[in-house]
Amino acid sequence: MVRASVLLVCLLAVLAFGGQAASQIINPSFEEREQVTDEPVVLTGTGAVNLSHPPVIPETVVVTNQDKTVTYVRGTDYNIGGGVRIARTSNSRIPSGATVLVSYQYATLAGWTRYGYTVPGEGGQAVLPAYGSPGGSGTFDVLYPDQGAADGQVVVGYQGWGDPKNGGVYQTFEVTSGAGVLIISARAFSLNWSFQPTDIGNRVRAGLAIGVATDRSAVTEWYGDRGAQNYWGPGWCDISIPVPGPGTYTLFIENHIAWGSGIWSSLWDNVRLELCQVNITSGPTVTATGTDFATIEWDTDQPSSTIVHWDTDGPPYANTTIGDPGTHHSVTLTGLSDCATYHFSIKSEAPPCAPATSPDLTFMTSCLPCGPTLCNGDFEATDETGNPTLAPWRKIGRFDGLIEGPWFFGLTAHSPTHFAGTAASYDKKDGAALFQTVYTEPGKRYMAQCYIWTQNVGGVPQNTSVRIGIDPLGGTDPNSPSVQWNITGDTWSYTQHWETGAQLGWQPIFVFATAERNISTVFLQVKHKFADAWNVTAFDDVSFGEAVTASSAALCKKLPAGWPVEMTNKAVTYVYPLSPPFCYIEDDDRVAGIKVKLPDDAPMPSVGDRIDIVGYTSVADNEAQVNATSITINAPSTVPDPIGIPNKSVGGGQSGIQPAVPGGVGLSTTGLLVRTFGRCVAIDWVPNPFNWLCPFWIDDGSGINGGTRYDTGQHVTGLKVYYGLATAPYNVGNYLLVTGVAGVEIHDPTPLEPHSGDEYPVPVLYVRDSSDVVDLGP
Repeated sequence: MVRASVLLVCLLAVLAFGGQAASQIINPSFEEREQVTDEPVVLTGTGAVNLSHPPVIPETVVVTNQDKTVTYVRGTDYNIGGGVRIARTSNSRIPSGATVLVSYQYATLAGWTRYGYTVPGEGGQAVLPAYGSPGGSGTFDVLYPDQGAADGQVVVGYQGWGDPKNGGVYQTFEVTSGAGVLIISARAFSLNWSFQPTDIGNRVRAGLAIGVATDRSAVTEWYGDRGAQNYWGPGWCDISIPVPGPGTYTLFIENHIAWGSGIWSSLWDNVRLELCQVNITSGPTVTATGTDFATIEWDTDQPSSTIVHWDTDGPPYANTTIGDPGTHHSVTLTGLSDCATYHFSIKSEAPPCAPATSPDLTFMTSCLPCGPTLCNGDFEATDETGNPTLAPWRKIGRFDGLIEGPWFFGLTAHSPTHFAGTAASYDKKDGAALFQTVYTEPGKRYMAQCYIWTQNVGGVPQNTSVRIGIDPLGGTDPNSPSVQWNITGDTWSYTQHWETGAQLGWQPIFVFATAERNISTVFLQVKHKFADAWNVTAFDDVSFGEAVTASSAALCKKLPAGWPVEMTNKAVTYVYPLSPPFCYIEDDDRVAGIKVKLPDDAPMPSVGDRIDIVGYTSVADNEAQVNATSITINAPSTVPDPIGIPNKSVGGGQSGIQPAVPGGVGLSTTGLLVRTFGRCVAIDWVPNPFNWLCPFWIDDGSGINGGTRYDTGQHVTGLKVYYGLATAPYNVGNYLLVTGVAGVEIHDPTPLEPHSGDEYPVPVLYVRDSSDVVDLGP
């Protein structure tokens, strides 16, 4: 005979906190067993023979003849009884007196310790519990009806015929995280002597002792005991025991019967430790702050209590505020001081589960503004001693502070001498910020604007960026979801060319928000993605006030350069698709049009489209333009009709930030769709090397300075017209009626010697396609 260990132990591992095993009970379903192979047994007649290792699990028994050429069938050739006996049947194929080989598995109680007990004044005897298979062939063969095991093939307990007996099993185990409940499958059933179901008081009960225990008296509370009718019956039921949290425990499971008269059984099986934990699914977040209050919110995965412990210092906390229970939790702390830092920790409880808690966190209440408007926006204020000061701006993180130029890379203020800056070399100060609160009127729309300068060395320009934001709730946390930023995502605003890295100088950025309280907050924040050789960021000339944006081409020219632009549904009159891309738009009343410098990653509009534009105004190459930060293309619509003018009126005089074209006459027409007439005086066979457009010239007698030809270098008197990427198919001397958008370019008569100082502005006309030119002949 060969014996071998068959490990069928189910290690009950309940996962919590990212999948780590939180606890372990050995042999929870009592299924650990040993294997016996080829035990020789002599079977004679129908007499029973005890096997060597009870309790035998009948389903595992295999019986063969000695040379293993025949395998016998249980119930036909032999029977198993009581989980220990084997006997031939009356019509067995096994010859009487033959030796057979019996292989089987038998149950063990690995991990568990048995005990018996008596209760003074009661009749139950102290008897160790049995264990094995239920059913007619198993250890427990008087079940009526036979319900089988709750899990697997082995159970533990008692059966009796009027003889009350008490005892049980215990095991010590560890819970390393969480709290929860122990669940034991139990079955207590009984019949009277007439075989009718009758409750004689037998029960399975279980209890938990704290720590290591070997005596059942360590249990202070039993579960599943008599008095609860649902714990008696022919089927399996569950006994539940709360587990308060991490620690060492000893579980006792036992039968309890005081007297009793009848046929009875009390069995248990399938011990499960189901740990549970209240988990925070979002937050905690300080969703709103004022000068004297703060609202803290979080969510949990199950209904639980809402508790915030808080104080001006870290734990222990002197104050506790309780909110309504649920899965979404919100608590407003009141009676706070302005511009003060508070510590807090949240807690959500749902016994018996382990509670959700947070570490010590902080927030700052809103600060009272310095006055009726934003203060020290140009960073030129001084303190009472006359020294430059950053106040009332407040720092967050590793923001350097007030700078007087020249600084790194020769940087000087936008105006006049000081600015706010943060620099890092082979380091990063990501998230550093300044903030200041301002008075606002709820419901009104406000704009914050500033000038920025960024420089990256060792990486790419996008690694070093900044942004400006407004919190309409007046909070002091730049990470609050209520903050409205001029830009979001991984890359913010920067002032180097995205491809070449060339420094573009101080640039304006701005943001809008509608106030929700009487105090709002302006934030200036830094993004240093990596610890590159240099991350240099600067802010200057911050302003805040009611939002006034340029909503038309006419306003774009009237307001100062750097002014925010928000235009909607403007007609596109011309598109230049090459790099850098631009287009022209025009107001429907035909009062003004303007050039729009498109973002490099923007969708390309078409002539006739209507677009929404967000950006700011600037002047480049003697022409007013909008530097768009974003565009939205709407459905196409009609384009305003062109305005008929003579050659000398193309470009025209000054209009706000739009300079006059040299020699221009009358009102400014730069940016407008116009129609003019003239005789073709020259056609260039070489395109402009700066935009690859092919020009021709017309003259109606206005005598405009049209610059020089690119093919011959000869000067041309006439209006320069850009036909497109192909040579104009007209004859010199023919009269042409031309429709196009009036623009301005800086003409370089010596393109092989760029930036030599001989450049000058000339008016130009951009035609959209060949239909814009009508050849009237000579």
